[in-house]
Amino acid sequence: MKFYHVLLVLLSINLFACSSAPTVIPDNTPRPVPATVTAYLNQHPDALQNLQANHVNLLQLGDDDRFIIPSLPLFNGLGDRIDPATYPMLDQIIAIIQTIPKESITIQAYTFENASNDLAIRLTDLQAQAVGNYLMSHGVNVRLIYSIGMGNHNQVTQSPDRLLENYRIEITLKELKTRLPG
Repeated sequence: MKFYHVLLVLLSINLFACSSAPTVIPDNTPRPVPATVTAYLNQHPDALQNLQANHVNLLQLGDDDRFIIPSLPLFNGLGDRIDPATYPMLDQIIAIIQTIPKESITIQAYTFENASNDLAIRLTDLQAQAVGNYLMSHGVNVRLIYSIGMGNHNQVTQSPDRLLENYRIEITLKELKTRLPG
């Protein structure tokens, strides 16, 4: 009987996840429906246009959402300080992150293949930390953020004409799963 009850709860949560009304859990306590990146962007089409204007791509990988940000404009070259001109774009991503409860956030920074591996790891580590610090300083929960410099690993292209595509920041939002009792 317990399994059936849990199944009904899960089904009711899934059925109401698309509505904007609060979900009522069996204890009759109204709870807000968790937002998703897609739901946020559907409600705020200007946010999607702003991200696209800044060449930010959004990938959905299963339950994970990944923002891919070109590093060249974000750091105004090969530095580790965020260009203030890109603050509005980062603020848009923060607004999205803050609408989604219980997400872990992984920030990975990458550079292009031509950099030496030691230099690439140091630079991308500083860049990932800079983005993480910016998110934290603007209200994103510090316990949910993990940043790492990936250096010149995980190249997305080998084309000499497109090497700058490898120089990027990836912010991945991953839903934290909670275990049901029993």
